[in-house]
Amino acid sequence: MVDVLLKDGGVIIKDFLSPELMKEFEEQIAPLVEAEPVTVNDQLSEGGEAFVPPCTKRVFGLLGKTPSPISKVVMDPVWNALMSAGLSDSVSMYSGDEMITQKTGYLLSAAVAIQAMSGSSAQRLHRDQLCRDYYRQEENMLAIVPLDVARSLPEPVLRRCGWAKGAGGSGFVNHRHPFEYLGSMDKASVGFAV
Repeated sequence: MVDVLLKDGGVIIKDFLSPELMKEFEEQIAPLVEAEPVTVNDQLSEGGEAFVPPCTKRVFGLLGKTPSPISKVVMDPVWNALMSAGLSDSVSMYSGDEMITQKTGYLLSAAVAIQAMSGSSAQRLHRDQLCRDYYRQEENMLAIVPLDVARSLPEPVLRRCGWAKGAGGSGFVNHRHPFEYLGSMDKASVGFAV
């Protein structure tokens, strides 16, 4: 599997999730999907026109909404072997005069459920951005800064502290720009480049 992943950039694993885990997912996700509105138009303009096909329902933030089944996938040895092979790297840095090399890890990029409704077209083939663990801040500003404080900060400060989508649309909150989540700006003034 690892060889195929490294050669082709992806691998399909038949029966990766057990029937029991699939049932757990379905039971927990079904009411969330039911409550979501149907996508009418493209909500992720960074992916180009019609990147998000109409007639789909999408539930974002599943780690916070369905922690048990998502955690089981993230702890799965096969998943971890594939992620480690595809995303682990090493970085070197000086500490005084000594060069220290460390192995990197990887991050869960997104946990999303997508349901295609009648009349939906297929989403365009694309590759999501990879999440090596060194492509992030040393201190997680999104977790440490209280929302009421973040809402009071100027736009440039928010952008530099991670409250903005990057090029390609990464960094969303429930498939929306973080500024919309904070309620700090109106939609028309929100850009996506950091």
